[in-house]
Amino acid sequence: MIEQAGTAAPAFQVALQGSFGPALQAAFTAMGVRHILTTSSFIIAARDGEGICEIIEELDRRGLTILEVRPAAMAHARET
Repeated sequence: MIEQAGTAAPAFQVALQGSFGPALQAAFTAMGVRHILTTSSFIIAARDGEGICEIIEELDRRGLTILEVRPAAMAHARET
């Protein structure tokens, strides 16, 4: 059964710029494609005291290209 988490931490939807791995790069290179960029999106729950600024700082420290960070629209659910 899935129920809404009553005290869930805020969550943010994050979009990062990335690239395909070696196998897909090789497949597209054979087609004449030189450079492929993709976007990866995920939902991340904020830790206590974190907000959008802290999420951005952490991702930036890791050298990631951030395309977008915004409050997640979807509700949190947990298995019971």
